[in-house]
Amino acid sequence: MTPERAVSVFDFDGTLVHGDSVTRFAVAYLARRPGRLLFMLPFLPASVALLPFHATRTPGVALFWWALTCGTGTRALVTALRTFAQTTLAEHVNETTFAELAARLGRNEDVVVATAAPPVIVHGLLRARRLRGVRVVGTRCVRRFGGLVPSPHCIGATKVSELRRRFGLDAWAEVYTDSAFDLPIVLRAASVNLVEPSRRTLARVERALASGVPLRVFRRAT
Repeated sequence: MTPERAVSVFDFDGTLVHGDSVTRFAVAYLARRPGRLLFMLPFLPASVALLPFHATRTPGVALFWWALTCGTGTRALVTALRTFAQTTLAEHVNETTFAELAARLGRNEDVVVATAAPPVIVHGLLRARRLRGVRVVGTRCVRRFGGLVPSPHCIGATKVSELRRRFGLDAWAEVYTDSAFDLPIVLRAASVNLVEPSRRTLARVERALASGVPLRVFRRAT
């Protein structure tokens, strides 16, 4: 597939940062709020059970976010997310892939981050790293029954629809990701970069790619 414009699309969690940013935020947030943790405990088993599967991941995330935020003001939460991104999360950057992103910005290329995380986290980290010019699509939240839930949850094919809706993009020159959940954006890229993929993810992507599509694999230095 030939992209309409030369655009690089980067996943965020597991790609530009190590691990899952929302999970890391929740652990730090709840460590300072034991009452909130006690409130969440009855909901956690169901939420965790739903997360591993693509078909049930969004309900699991919605339940988690609702329990985490029920009764919390949106402004206070946004401030907490931004502070977390600029401090704690900044210590968990994948320097290899961040260097790839920064190099493209340095060449005035078009860079987009497509993530399941809220955009405020991405923007906060980019600000901490003094990087400007990156466009972001991510999970947006709405208030339901006193808490926040994703609408839409920016995973899988939703990343494709959000890139089209927000920026008019239908294909891209390259994609960076660590996850087979991102196959919908992988299959619209002219070249693919996998970041520390599991064997299963690597095999799934290799099977799905059309013949001749370049595939590069990044491994953490040991």
